[in-house]
Amino acid sequence: MRNTRLKNGLISFCILTCASIATAAPVGPDLVTNQLHLLLLNNMKQGEHQTCLSRLEKLSPMVERAFDIEFISRQVLRRSWKTMTPELQGRFIALLKQQIALSYALNFDAYAGESFVPEIFDPEGKQSAKHLVRFHRPDQPPLQFEYVLRLRQDIWRIANIVVDGVSDLALRSAQYRTAIRDGGITHLLDTLSGQIEQSRQNCVGVSY
Repeated sequence: MRNTRLKNGLISFCILTCASIATAAPVGPDLVTNQLHLLLLNNMKQGEHQTCLSRLEKLSPMVERAFDIEFISRQVLRRSWKTMTPELQGRFIALLKQQIALSYALNFDAYAGESFVPEIFDPEGKQSAKHLVRFHRPDQPPLQFEYVLRLRQDIWRIANIVVDGVSDLALRSAQYRTAIRDGGITHLLDTLSGQIEQSRQNCVGVSY
């Protein structure tokens, strides 16, 4: 793994998913995060035996199912969300899904003994929960992940990830608010599209 790039990627695009969440009975919130970690570690352990695009192919449907992308979108855009047409809202949701999946594919790319260690699971009621996990890395301080999950339509999904005290929702909200102030919603969408295209090119250029 590119350790110098990892923490920045985690904090900036964290959010920071699983292929079997949508079952007849609700899947517990801790299982959602555990399955996400399992996929990330499996991808890392395959390392040079698969490409970045192969990792992305596995991660995309997991982001779709494990993250509450619509909730995240509403939270980070706040009042701007209500001014957007359904078409623009749909475009933003699609871009956000791509950005999250690409971040995971680029940053969790090789294995060197890393591990996710669950520490605290805190049900906050029937509709929300928190899961505290430490990400251990060889020769580096561990990162603390605090997952905030919410129950919607009998499915638990990730609504926010706080990495070492830095909230993904807060970061995104500040970044998007600046883009909207500089050029409106269209400017924000164009900026996200450009960032995603650059990340995709980086992914294509990575051979493992």
